[in-house]
Amino acid sequence: MNRKERTWVLVEDQTALAAELAAQARKLFNVEVREEPRLMLIMNKIRESAQNSLFYGGETLVTRARVVIQDKSGLGLICGEHYQKALNLAIIDAAYEQLPAAEKNAWDNQILEHRKQLLAELGYQQYLINQTKVSFEVMEVEEQS
Repeated sequence: MNRKERTWVLVEDQTALAAELAAQARKLFNVEVREEPRLMLIMNKIRESAQNSLFYGGETLVTRARVVIQDKSGLGLICGEHYQKALNLAIIDAAYEQLPAAEKNAWDNQILEHRKQLLAELGYQQYLINQTKVSFEVMEVEEQS
């Protein structure tokens, strides 16, 4: 599982998966917190489609944390004010590549199971949205003579 998919699942997941994995990592490794979770603003870079140029469209409030596990840095960055989740994401990020093979497979299986649930929920939400779409089919009117 790649980093982008893993992070998406951990951010979108509403269960305690990130907290559980971070607790397991704390048992396996010595976690050094380099940057306590803190709020910050980041600039949103947007590409304007007509001239294909970049500009900054505004700012987003995020929570950021950074940890180090055995010289491997981990970053946790999440929109909004989520101190513990940012720290958990950083710990998971730093620990993931250093996990023993059995632990990594167990983590992957847990994350993949939660990914399936998230995709099923998104599919159901899309189904509900599609039920409200209006059909703009053109009616043919016969002329009366």
